[in-house]
Amino acid sequence: MTFSNPKRNIIFAIVIVSAISAVYLYFQVSKSTRRSTNNGSLLTPTRTDLPQVDKIQLDSQLTLPPLPDHLSIYSAEDQPSFAATNADKIAAQFNLQKSSLSVPLWSNPDGTVTVFLSPQDHTLTYKAEFPSSNNVTQLNVDVALQTAQNFLVTIGANQDLSAQKNDIKYYKSGGAEYHPTSANDYNLVEIPYSQTVENIPLFVQSKYLPNVSILVNSQLKISRAIFSPNFIKVGSQLSTQKPLSLDELKKLITKKGFQIIDAFSNNPVTQIPSNIQSININHVTLQYRFDSNSKQIIPYFLLTDTSSPYNISLVAPAVSLK
Repeated sequence: MTFSNPKRNIIFAIVIVSAISAVYLYFQVSKSTRRSTNNGSLLTPTRTDLPQVDKIQLDSQLTLPPLPDHLSIYSAEDQPSFAATNADKIAAQFNLQKSSLSVPLWSNPDGTVTVFLSPQDHTLTYKAEFPSSNNVTQLNVDVALQTAQNFLVTIGANQDLSAQKNDIKYYKSGGAEYHPTSANDYNLVEIPYSQTVENIPLFVQSKYLPNVSILVNSQLKISRAIFSPNFIKVGSQLSTQKPLSLDELKKLITKKGFQIIDAFSNNPVTQIPSNIQSININHVTLQYRFDSNSKQIIPYFLLTDTSSPYNISLVAPAVSLK
């Protein structure tokens, strides 16, 4: 069944714009200003839309997270994700019909539930709109996690993905908009799901986004789910190395052995300048990243300046790559 009604085609055109916006405005649910790429040479793709930082220093109180005695490097291959190759099957789960327009869009008749596969980056977005409710009480995170997990099971995309509970983001609804808030005052949660290696989250190249991000609203409904097109097939262990110490990390930063991968402002009217004088790294986490050039999975530190108005994040190898 296809839709040919002109009025409905207009609705679908609006839906397409909305879906595309959801993909490229991810992590800025409140219309934040975000730039997600890198300006270094460690990982690809390299782009030029992130600020240059003149000076990066590590906070005097900075400590590394708990680290194992050794970290591994693995061979790996990049494969299409389930969502990227099964958009039509996912749409069928929700009884959505494919649009007559020449775009990969599926929708219910009134356009309130959609599945959209971006032709540009093959990111898949599920989006649902619900009538506003006076029930905007704070969510129970455990219940929201179960709701998100049930959604993944329903569409068959739950294999080899783990909820990253430490990276859950909290939002407060205000009409049609959502605003970032604290874990003490929220009614929406955004739950990231990632592949893991040795129980450590795995990311693809210089990308900041997880495999899946699910937004659960105050009615315990899935408002949005965004699926990365990538899924990494982990191969054999190639080597093991001791992780860098804090002093070794400081020397690496001094030698410019880092890569900025993300910067954003929660204030929609605040533009990120092209050049920033200095940032102070005050938080470090450990993650694995897939390097498409070497076809390897390599451990990296994710370093962030949470005190900066621009929320700058960068990565640096957690082991020696020499």
